[in-house]
This record gives sequence, C-alpha cells and structure tokens, in this order.
Amino acid sequence: LNGKEAIGHARNLCDNSYGEHIMRDFEYNLAKCGITPEYDYQANTYRNGTYNTYIEKALKNRKEIFDIFNEHKLPYTPELEQKREVYFPVEVYCHNCRRDHTTVTAFNEKEKSINYVCADCGNKGLYTIGKDFCGKLMWKVNWSARWHDSNVAFESSGENQLTETGSYAVSSRIVKEIFGGSVPFSLLYRFIGVPGAAKLSRALKERALATRFTDVLEPALIRWLLLKNAPNKPFSVDIEENIARLYHEWDVFCQKATGTDATQTERRIYEIAVKGVKQDSLKIPFGKLVMALTYSKDVNGALALLQKAGAVKTHNTAEELGECIKIRLECARCWLFKYGHKMQSLNLQFNGAFYNSLDRQNRQLIDSFAEKVENLGSEDEISALLYDLPKTFATNTAEAQKLTKDFFSNLYMLLFGTTKGPKLATLFSLLPPETGKTLLGTQAKHGENYE
Repeated sequence: LNGKEAIGHARNLCDNSYGEHIMRDFEYNLAKCGITPEYDYQANTYRNGTYNTYIEKALKNRKEIFDIFNEHKLPYTPELEQKREVYFPVEVYCHNCRRDHTTVTAFNEKEKSINYVCADCGNKGLYTIGKDFCGKLMWKVNWSARWHDSNVAFESSGENQLTETGSYAVSSRIVKEIFGGSVPFSLLYRFIGVPGAAKLSRALKERALATRFTDVLEPALIRWLLLKNAPNKPFSVDIEENIARLYHEWDVFCQKATGTDATQTERRIYEIAVKGVKQDSLKIPFGKLVMALTYSKDVNGALALLQKAGAVKTHNTAEELGECIKIRLECARCWLFKYGHKMQSLNLQFNGAFYNSLDRQNRQLIDSFAEKVENLGSEDEISALLYDLPKTFATNTAEAQKLTKDFFSNLYMLLFGTTKGPKLATLFSLLPPETGKTLLGTQAKHGENYE
C-alpha cells in the first residue's frame, strides 16, 4: 500500500492510523501468547506535551548534542562545522501536506518557536513548543528522553546498539549530560531469524509479522522457544519446512518436564511457558493433523478420519475430540492454508504403469506390504512393517538397505507420482482401507495379468 491507501485501509479498520493498526495487531498477538504489558504510546506522550521540556532543552543544547554524535570526527572539517551550525535534533510535520520531509531552519529560545521548510510542497511554517508542536525528537535524543521521563532502569539492546559509537553509548551520554538523568542497565540480545534471513525486520514485510508465528504455533510453544534459547544467542525458526519437528520437540520436552527425570531448569522453563495460556488436553502429532486435514478437506472430516483410523481411542464423538485438540487443530488448519501448496496430492487411482515397470522383487515387496498393512492399525506398527519388511526379501545388510530405499521411493511414486512425500506410516494409519487397497493395486491386480 502507498501512504494514502495505507491510511484509508487503517481507517476502514477503525484505527486512527496505519501505524496504530499494525500496533493493535501486535498487541493482539502478544495477548494470544499470554503477554499483557502496559503500553506507553509515544504519539500520545508527544501530543499531551510530556516531552515539551525535553524538546526545548535539546534545541537549546543542540550543538552539544551534535558534538556527542560526532566526537569521533574531531577535529571538524569546515563542512562539519557548517552542519553543526544548522543542526536541530527534531523532526516536524508540514502544516500543509502533513509529511515529515521537512528541514528545521531556526529555533527562537525566547519564543520557543521552530521554523521549518518542507521539501515536498515548499511550505514554510512555524511551530511553538507547548502550543501547536507536531513532531518528535530525533532517534537517540528521543531514546534518552524516554529513559529519563519514564525512569527506565533496564532496557536490552541489539548488537549494533551496544557498539562503542552505537545508539546505547550515544544516548547514555545525552541522558546524563543534556537531561541530567541516569543510564539504564542493558544486556545484549540477538535476533530471531527465518530460513534465508538471520534477522526478522521490516524488510521482510509479511514474513516478519507476528501473525506468521501465532497463527501456526501454540502460544506455549512460542514461549518455550524464547525461554530455551539464551537472549544473547541467535536462533532461527522454520515454520514452513520443519514445523512438525518443532511440535515434536515441544511434545517431547513437555513429557520430560512433567515427569520424574526433569531437571529443575526444565521444570521452570515448562512452568513459565504454559502459565497463563490455554493448552490442548490431548497432544496429537502436528504432522498427523495436517495429513488428516489434507486428505479429508475439512475439520469435521479430519476429526472423523482420526477417530476412524484409531488415532484417538479415548473420545466417543468427533466433537469431544475436537474440543481436546482445538488449539493445535486450528494451527494445523492455518498452516495448511498458508503453506499447504507444498503438500503433494494423493493419486486418485492405482498407477499400474509404474507398478509394471518394477522388477519382480520390488513388485512382490509392494504386494506383501499391501497384504500385511490391512491388518495393522497403529502408526508404530505400520512404521515397523515399512522398515522390517524389506529385510525379509534381502540376503545381506547392503541388499536390505538398497531394498528399503527403493521400497520407500516406489511407494511414493505409487501414491504421489514423486519419489518423496509425507511420513508413510502416518499416511497409512489415516487412509481408509479401501483407499489404501486402491492405491496399492490390491483390487486392480485381481482383474489384470501381472507377472
């Protein structure tokens, strides 16, 4: 969206500005994670005049602030000396076009007035501090004013901010030397990344939005990711390709943390992760939920499929099951909607041409699997069959390894037309027996001549 479209879009959503719209979305997603801080909106703070004394003091001491910024450039060149004379540490909005492409040209200490010229429309205007000022202090000066006004005692900082000439060092001098305040304690934090980008930032656009994570990850899982990684250690979150693994690691951690072998640290991390957020009473593997949704096409169908396949045996109705897995099921549904285009489509009928292209041993292996899998219900039993069956057709370890690799590849070709796909044990535990028979050719082979 361009500027005007963004403002219009925000107004349609009942927010006063596009910035407020984004902030409201961020607050909503923090609340979903059980985090409800007290918010201090800087726009309101400026409008109600809280920072007027800081603005006036910064303008009176503008040359001293310039020197703090540029101390490492001493002695100044004539060009820097000239910049020092026309330096004003404030940004204002144009009365005419309401943009901030302005340059402050003068400050009258007695009148507390600020003159400016707009680069966009050419307007020349004047603001008076305490009367109609519309603008803000520049970064670092603004940070210092916030520290002093809010009595900030601690604020963590990024790696660049904590360098010798970074924002924290510069703002620390300004808060002490200009505003007469104290410097808050700070600790280094590093960034959370996603595949292909080590840092979540505005440049990533929708890939950096909070909803990207809160839509597909349970609140407690998000908190656990933040708790188990030290703030000064960067880490990456892959919700597109490895989300099933994330959920698996979380489920394993929960089982351990609530057991007798957990360490004190693990118990504490678990307690903080789950405090104040809703959790499902039943944990079903994320990949299984995605697969059930994929092949049943809707939530009700997925619940019925899970029940019919014996994935859950403790609930009498699909509605009861749905209540026990509501949060994770919704995350799986959202993930499938956003990233499900990467899921392979299951074939609708038996791929006889591919089956006939296989040698006799590989065809017999598929036939034996089709016969035995009908009598198995659990995912663990099917997984054991998938890995153990090829060994019975082999005479040595090397042959067994090759047969196993070819067996999996051949099954994927029969089911999806590709050599890779979702976890086969999960898939066969969910597929209705009739569908499995069709895709493995059990029914077709009775009526055709296969060698």
